[in-house]
Amino acid sequence: MIFANGRLLPDSQLSQVLEELEEAVNETRACRTLEPETVISALQAVGERLDRGELDPLILRYAGPGGRREVAHIRPLLRREALEYKLAVELGIPLYSFQERPFGRTQTVPLGTLFHVTAGNVDGLPAFSAVEGLLTGNINLVKLPSGDQGLSLAVFQLLTEQEPRLAPFLYAIGMGCAAQNIPLNFGLARGVGAGAYALASSLCGGLTALWGAGSIPLVLLAASLLLLVATLTFRPGTVPAPRPAAPAPTTSGEDPAFLRKYPHLLPLLVGATLLYTSHNVIMRFPYQIIQGVGGGSVEMGQLLTVQGLMDIPAMVVFSLLLRRAGCRTWVRLAGVSFFLHALLTWVAPSLPVLFAVQVFEMTGYGLYAVASVCFVRDLVAPEDQVQGQTFFNMTNTLGVVISCFAGGVLLDWAGPQAALAFATLTGAGGMGLVWVLLGRKVPVAVAQHG
Repeated sequence: MIFANGRLLPDSQLSQVLEELEEAVNETRACRTLEPETVISALQAVGERLDRGELDPLILRYAGPGGRREVAHIRPLLRREALEYKLAVELGIPLYSFQERPFGRTQTVPLGTLFHVTAGNVDGLPAFSAVEGLLTGNINLVKLPSGDQGLSLAVFQLLTEQEPRLAPFLYAIGMGCAAQNIPLNFGLARGVGAGAYALASSLCGGLTALWGAGSIPLVLLAASLLLLVATLTFRPGTVPAPRPAAPAPTTSGEDPAFLRKYPHLLPLLVGATLLYTSHNVIMRFPYQIIQGVGGGSVEMGQLLTVQGLMDIPAMVVFSLLLRRAGCRTWVRLAGVSFFLHALLTWVAPSLPVLFAVQVFEMTGYGLYAVASVCFVRDLVAPEDQVQGQTFFNMTNTLGVVISCFAGGVLLDWAGPQAALAFATLTGAGGMGLVWVLLGRKVPVAVAQHG
């Protein structure tokens, strides 16, 4: 669904909305302003309805069981006192007002238009993001996460019904390709990213050797300019007819906590964290590792280039691999490859051997990056997909934190060999957990969800 002009519209009208968007935004910016009090009053009225339980059926419809709890978490942030405090602390002076300063008068005004790329780990979070933009008098273009079930759209509609003056300042578009019947090859898309990483690594390694580390910000600037050009020249294509919407959950009551609902996932999360820890020790300290076998900046760039190139084949052909075996099989293979990659990097006696070892990057991280997204969908119910993906994405972050801290300590204490030994041990632990746990039969609670 799309939210525009105070109305909920079908995905089939996406092209029309985008064609008219620039003109509508420019007209609003030229002719209208939005006072914070207007937003606060509307939020207060909707919040009072929420507190009375009038909106519980709507929350259940769009967010399912447990949605009421998620909304309750952010409800205190939307009270008048909290919103007024946010305005006072973060802006300092009221919008549109003048303040005398030694060098003249200053005025606080909206930026104009904000584009929100929102997270989906909490139901209704995109709505809260847009509220902050409304408070500052900005027009808000909200990109909804693919897992959003419609709660944010419902909130936008409630707000604009309560206060029609908000309508020209709110637009929301869901980009869930699967929901719009748009074919998407995630592996290919991910592989393009790996190729860009390989190119950047090779370029930065060469430039660093020629002109030092100061050349890297120039590469970042050039890449940002290319991204800007690509963004400005992008033209949307034709959107296919959307698939029929899935029926809303009809159960009532609160869901238990995610990990209580899926207790079998906790050891898997531990295993995934260990695998990412092993992988990131190698990725975060490539210069120290390459120095251990007689290399320098150029060789480090070449090593990272090879790693990026190794990721591409597995990512590109993953859709074909799924025809041979399920996601679990490929995740288990990736776990073995993570371990072998760390072990052989640890014992590599020379540069040529170290470069040859990177073949395990292909069946390790290259395979896991796409297979993990797939197998999470097999482990949790459809209404819990967003939370499931969020938890497994967190394992990557935890792996980075642990690897940077422990790897740095070990490097200072005993050199790169100690850090690589740690990577091997964590890789072995992660491989063991993933191999054993994914070899078991699907838990009944999950199998019932289909």
